[in-house]
Amino acid sequence: MQGTLLMAQDPEHADLMTVTSPFTGNKINRFTHIHQSTEDLRNKVKMQRLCGQKTAACFQRCVGMDAFHAEQYILSRR
Repeated sequence: MQGTLLMAQDPEHADLMTVTSPFTGNKINRFTHIHQSTEDLRNKVKMQRLCGQKTAACFQRCVGMDAFHAEQYILSRR
């Protein structure tokens, strides 16, 4: 997991690993971003592929992130 945090701080990967929050306007790690569009989803997949290539292992973030987003979607529909 540390590798994903370091990659977000690396200027080479910051554009893919971070995004501007639609809620605060601040730059945040893409792993904590609530997807707003199909472009967000495409970038999530690109980010996950990059993490897999760089870490050569499971980076322990994808399943939890998807569960969080599913929960957010369900709660927003109430």
